[in-house]
Amino acid sequence: MGEMPRPFAVEPKRPPMGLRPGTLYLSWISMNAVALTLAALIGGAVGAPLMAAHTETGFALGVLVGGAIMGLLQWVVLRKKFPAVRWRAWVGACVATGALVAAWLAAGAVVHAEKIPLLTWLALLGLATGFFQWLILRRHAARAAWWITLNALAAPAGFGAFLLIVLLSGQQPAVALLIGLACAGATAAAIHGIALTWILQPLPRTRGGN
Repeated sequence: MGEMPRPFAVEPKRPPMGLRPGTLYLSWISMNAVALTLAALIGGAVGAPLMAAHTETGFALGVLVGGAIMGLLQWVVLRKKFPAVRWRAWVGACVATGALVAAWLAAGAVVHAEKIPLLTWLALLGLATGFFQWLILRRHAARAAWWITLNALAAPAGFGAFLLIVLLSGQQPAVALLIGLACAGATAAAIHGIALTWILQPLPRTRGGN
């Protein structure tokens, strides 16, 4: 004889379900493709007027604006898995990377950039991006340190995809640039999206609102 139903039994609460892993992964890739393209175009448009008078200042402003756009669009997907992460915190982490690049330029280090291999510079940029974002993720996700590692791999890979498209696509320069930016964002996201989708797991209970 089966167990009789208990009319006053309380079912345990189930955690809210976000996107399925595959859907989350594809959403992250597509959003980053759009985000990097818009960040580069809008950031470039904002910084361009200043470049004629002061190249470093114009470029730095463009990087800051682009970082804010990138962070905001990333957050739209990120919150599906980590709803406690506030958009201001995530955008701030992305802008912090832009500020680091701006400081690099202001210090005149760009003059000596040829002494640093390009892949090394890109890996360092990825490390910086991953580190600032890790400061936010570590409060909400287990194994968040993987975010830093995969971002260091994602930046060079994304730039490689950009170069392949621009140099080998055979398209008009403007079209090749747009496709290259989208492919760069998608390629990078395909790498650090592995961490977001399958490695990072929400902590049982998140305190604070960052």
